[in-house]
Amino acid sequence: MALIWRLCTLSAFLGCIAAASANNQGSCNATMLEDTSSCQWESSEPTVTGGARDDLASSSARTSATAAQQLQHQIRSQQLLLDVLSNVTSGAISVSAALDLLRDVAALRASFKHGAAAQRLAALKAKSEQQQRSTRGILIVAGGRDQFMNAYILLQLLRHPRITCNLPVELVYYGPQEYSPPIADAIAEHARATSTKVTMVDGSTVHRRLRLKPHPPLGVITGFKAKVHALTFVTSFDEVLLLDSDNTPLANPAYLFESEAYNTYGNIFWLDFWTNQWMKPVIYQVLGLDVPWEVDPRFRASEAGQIVINRVQHHDVLEYLYLLNLHSSSGVPGAVNGVVGSCLWGDKDTYRIAFSLAGKADLMQNVQHKPMQALSARDSKYVHAGMVQRGLSGELLFLHRTAAGKLWPHCALYGGATCVISGVTAPVDQQQLVASVQDVTMMELQGSNIDLLWQESHCGGSNELGAYDCVIEIPAPLDDDDYYLDEE
Repeated sequence: MALIWRLCTLSAFLGCIAAASANNQGSCNATMLEDTSSCQWESSEPTVTGGARDDLASSSARTSATAAQQLQHQIRSQQLLLDVLSNVTSGAISVSAALDLLRDVAALRASFKHGAAAQRLAALKAKSEQQQRSTRGILIVAGGRDQFMNAYILLQLLRHPRITCNLPVELVYYGPQEYSPPIADAIAEHARATSTKVTMVDGSTVHRRLRLKPHPPLGVITGFKAKVHALTFVTSFDEVLLLDSDNTPLANPAYLFESEAYNTYGNIFWLDFWTNQWMKPVIYQVLGLDVPWEVDPRFRASEAGQIVINRVQHHDVLEYLYLLNLHSSSGVPGAVNGVVGSCLWGDKDTYRIAFSLAGKADLMQNVQHKPMQALSARDSKYVHAGMVQRGLSGELLFLHRTAAGKLWPHCALYGGATCVISGVTAPVDQQQLVASVQDVTMMELQGSNIDLLWQESHCGGSNELGAYDCVIEIPAPLDDDDYYLDEE
C-alpha cells in the first residue's frame, strides 16, 4: 500500500532529523539517513508468472504501469517529506511528537494483524454474534454539573411527545468529580416516568480494567479523549448515535439506523461550516495522506456533534480515532499538545483521518445537506447561536449549540441573546461566514450579509433585524429553578 511506504519513509526521514538535532548537526547526511530500501512497496498488481508469459506484450504493459505508479508515488512522497521538513524547521510541529505518532500508527497497524487490537475486534464480533441481534442506542458523554444538566435537557427532549425517541441511552462520565448526584437522580426519575432506559457509566472504572495495548498508557481521561474513549471502548452498543450533550434534537433521529445510507456504509456524518478552518495540512503530510482540500475543491470538513456509526463494522477506524486523540490535548487547559492537537481543534477532524488510516476513506459518508446557522439577535447584530443540521430528507433534525449559550444552566441563570434562537439562515459555507463575521471565533454577523431563508418562508420577514415576528419553537422541559438541583 502507498500509505505504508509513505509512513515508512517519513518515519526514516524524521528519525534522521531527530538524530541530526541530537548531534547538533544542521542536516541529515548519507550515513545518518536510514536506508529506505527496507520500506518495501506493496503493489496491488498480480505477479506475471506461468501462463501469463504467453502474453508478453500485456505483461510488459502491466509491469510498466506498475513501475510508473511506484515512481509517481515516490515523487509524491518526496514532496510530502519536503513539506514536513518546512513545518519542522518553522517550529510548526515537533520532530519527536511526529515520530511518536508514526510509531504508534505502525504499532497499531501491526496489532490488527496478530496483536491485542485484533483480539479486541474478535471479542466485539463474538459478543455481537452471541446477542443474535445488534444493539442500538444513544451515547452521551457528559461530565460535571453543567454537562450533566445539558444531558438532562437532551434526554427530556428526546422523550418529548413531539419527538418520542425511545432508544436506550448510555450517559458516560469519568470519575466521581464529574458525577452530579442530584442531577443524576433527576435523570433516573425522568427515565422511570417515561418508561425509558438510561444507564449511567463511569468510564474511568471501565478504563482501569482495560489493557489497551499497543496504545500508549493514559492515566486520566479528559477533554475530547473522553468522547472517543467512550465511543471506542466503553459503550455497550454495537450501533451508536453519538450526541454531544450540547445537542438539541428537533425530530426523532431513530430512523437513521434503518436508512439505506447507514446500512450500506455503516456510518453517517454531517458537514461542518468549514473547509479547513483551524486545520493545518502538515498533519496529513506527516501521515502520508493527501491534504483533502488541496485534492478536492469541493471538500467540506465534517463536524462531530452527532455521529451514527456501527462499532463492529468500523472498530478499526475507532481504534485509529482513539490513537489520534491520544496525541491531542484539545479542550484540556494548560496541557501540552501533541502533534495532532497542534494541527487540529477537537475530535471532529480526526474521524476522517481515522477512516483513511484504516483504508476506508471512501466509506465515510456525509449527509449532503449543508448546515444552516442558528441566529440570535443582539445589539443590532446577528449572533451565531448554533448549527442546524438536517436529516436525510432535508428536515430539521439537530440543533448543535456551538455558541456561548451552549450550556442550559448558563441560560437558565443569566439568559442572554444566544439562548434564544431568532432564526435560521440558508445553508452557509466557510467563504460566506468569513466574509460576514467580524470575529470568526465570536461569530458576530452583519445582517446585510445573511440570507434569512427560514424567516422568509416561515415568518414573512426580511434581512432587516427585528423584521420578523416568530422564532424556532423548541420544547422547554425545565423551569429555571431546576438548575439549583446541584445546590440542594
